[in-house]
Amino acid sequence: MIIAVACERDLSSGIQDTYPLPVYGILNKRPKGPCLDTLVPLKQVEKALEYC
Repeated sequence: MIIAVACERDLSSGIQDTYPLPVYGILNKRPKGPCLDTLVPLKQVEKALEYC
């Protein structure tokens, strides 16, 4: 399984590119706008790791 963190556009295209591999997608946090100084939601990443 792939755990991916990215902006909407990059995440959706990356998931499509990796088909048929399973991907757990997580949207990053964007406090300063789209894809600028983004943050990784670590709680969601931890949940994804537990799910694997």
